[in-house]
Amino acid sequence: MNKLKRLTFQRKVVHEEVMSRCDHLTADQIYESIHINFRKITKSNVYRNLDILSKEGKIHLISIPICNRYDLNISKHYNVVCKKCGKVEDADISYMEEFDKKVSQKTGFLKHSVIFEAVCLKCQKN
Repeated sequence: MNKLKRLTFQRKVVHEEVMSRCDHLTADQIYESIHINFRKITKSNVYRNLDILSKEGKIHLISIPICNRYDLNISKHYNVVCKKCGKVEDADISYMEEFDKKVSQKTGFLKHSVIFEAVCLKCQKN
């Protein structure tokens, strides 16, 4: 049974920080933003609570080779990462449920992540 953990002050602050942003933050970015107003929250508090929140399905963990990112959008969707600056964005395309069904029938997978690579518009201009 997947037991939800008690909502601590630190977890609430971490969750609110992710909810207040539309970008795909790293744990360090979340820590830096929180630490300005909440000096007693440590980096390990942030990492631990991000892990719990993602396991509870309240935020989405995006594992990419550069570093993990956290996303408030927990719906099924695709992400695009810029190969030059590392910026991560939601891909503006429909999620293909049929693809999931076909792969699941063949392999029995439970979860997957698809990350597209591109060069963002800002980097293209530079």
